[in-house]
Amino acid sequence: MRRGLITKAGHKSGFTLIELLVVISIIALLMAILMPALGKAREQAQRVVCKSNIKQVGTAMNLYSMDNEDKFASMSWQSGDYWFQKISSYIGDDDDSEFKGDRVKVMLCPSAEEHYAPTDVPPSKLRNYFYPEMPGGTIKADENWNWRGNQGSYGLNNWLTSDYQEWEKQFGKERFYRKWSELEGRVPLVGDSIWVGAFPDGENYVPTEPETRRIQISGDFDQQMRRFSIDRHNMNINLAFSDLSVESVELEDLWSLQWNKLTKIRRDVEIEKR
Repeated sequence: MRRGLITKAGHKSGFTLIELLVVISIIALLMAILMPALGKAREQAQRVVCKSNIKQVGTAMNLYSMDNEDKFASMSWQSGDYWFQKISSYIGDDDDSEFKGDRVKVMLCPSAEEHYAPTDVPPSKLRNYFYPEMPGGTIKADENWNWRGNQGSYGLNNWLTSDYQEWEKQFGKERFYRKWSELEGRVPLVGDSIWVGAFPDGENYVPTEPETRRIQISGDFDQQMRRFSIDRHNMNINLAFSDLSVESVELEDLWSLQWNKLTKIRRDVEIEKR
């Protein structure tokens, strides 16, 4: 069997250094062309999964309302009574008294990272990483929220509440939707967020660029939209609406949505892409 061509000088022929460099250059060029395409395909697949998750969460909220006298699975700070725990039995959890992020996968966006406290933080300050609404608490825009050991990627439109007087005193009860039947038009239900819920409004602060860094979760009314205006899906987030549709919404358009009964609609918002 011939193992190679023999030259007149009696040596086997092979690739020259120049030929090897040409081959390596071609491979590098092909990789440079293919990698962005593969990255876009991966992001597109993650966005599709995220939309499917949010669709299931929105549907679960509707089913909960149908079974509970038209009331919302609204937010509460009582352990075991958070909105995501109330709907857990409708999205695959076999025990609605507990919510486990590793069991209810539809609450986790594949584009978001798991959120754990860093190992170099003193125990006395760990609460700032697990309770970021507290003074000094922070979270990265591309992380899941972590609330009492429960992780998730999606936040509730907190203007949907059945009965929470503390919020009514703080923001004005005339803004709230109390029952599903009160929803008019296309009201956002739930979507990509860095916290369990928010009170967005067109009057809220507009960032000059999407939130990507580690930020503090402020309870101020003016800062509520920051929890949703995150660059998780290429300057978009996924939102479920009261008609049970799910859309990819550009960050700039968040200020033009009907978040509450008295929302100030803004269509002049511009956010610079990073």
